[in-house]
Amino acid sequence: MKNWLIMLLCALLFPVSCGLCETSAETQNAILEEDVFIGDPALPGALTLPQDDSSPLPAVVLLHGSGPNDRDETIGQTKMFQDLAEGLARQGIAVLRYDKRTFVYGSTYTKEDLNTLTVREEAMNDAVTAAEYLRSDPRIDPDRIYLIGHSMGAMIAPRIAWENSGLFSGIILLSGTPKTLGEIVLSQNQALVDALPASQRLIGRLQMRILRDQWDKLMALSAEEAKGVQIFDQPGYYFWEAAQYDTASILQNLSLPVLILNGGADFQIINADGIDAWQSLNLPDSVRIHYFPFFNHLLMQPDAPKEIHGTVQEYNIPCHVSPDVLSEITKFIQQ
Repeated sequence: MKNWLIMLLCALLFPVSCGLCETSAETQNAILEEDVFIGDPALPGALTLPQDDSSPLPAVVLLHGSGPNDRDETIGQTKMFQDLAEGLARQGIAVLRYDKRTFVYGSTYTKEDLNTLTVREEAMNDAVTAAEYLRSDPRIDPDRIYLIGHSMGAMIAPRIAWENSGLFSGIILLSGTPKTLGEIVLSQNQALVDALPASQRLIGRLQMRILRDQWDKLMALSAEEAKGVQIFDQPGYYFWEAAQYDTASILQNLSLPVLILNGGADFQIINADGIDAWQSLNLPDSVRIHYFPFFNHLLMQPDAPKEIHGTVQEYNIPCHVSPDVLSEITKFIQQ
């Protein structure tokens, strides 16, 4: 049984008949895009700016979800990060996005590299470098730099802001969860089991029991012990290290404004792990939560045929981030 991470990032997406979501009516506003290079070794990316800028500008860094994503976070026929970059730039906000380190250099990683890889080397360090790059640009207001994390990026964005006090003016969490990555993998696998025909469900439940037992054993290990373990067909240390940080506790102690956006048609972060989990926490008033009942994990609303609704093939329908999402983000940054 494949976990949701593998399904999303490794599955082959087949073309389907599709519709095209509506885009913002404000697409006439001109923007500029400049090539940039982030980190060492360098990651190619783009800085998107309003053509008619009134410097200094507020700016955001875009932080990818799990897996080796490009700068646009291309999934099927969607480009969530390109939509965010262009949409926010038209509202007077500069946006920095770049190819993820595992996308550019993943093929050079050895088995030992993968066994000790964590979200810090994979994504966190580059997000910090990207913010510092923006701070050095005279067109950018260094006191108005925000971090937008999607999916896995939303799970680690609070940790980045917490560890780098003063670097960001606020964080925006798109399709995120306060639960750990391992808990989400278990949740997604359980959803797959629940959807099985009755004749196969018993086997699925037995497999889930094995996975949960593996997870419990991993959490009981030391850091060194976890480096030699596999779970979900992946290096266990990656999941172990990420689970050492409690998102809820970080947000309760983070003195920054936070915007949380989740969709109700998200089959990867279901309501129990997303909006319901967020609302069950005792979060400070600085955290604002907004729920879109009909948007999927990419905060889009594709016109998906019933037979592929709620599957990865839904992402093969050309669609765009909702203007409502762009509006909420813009209001948060420009407040």
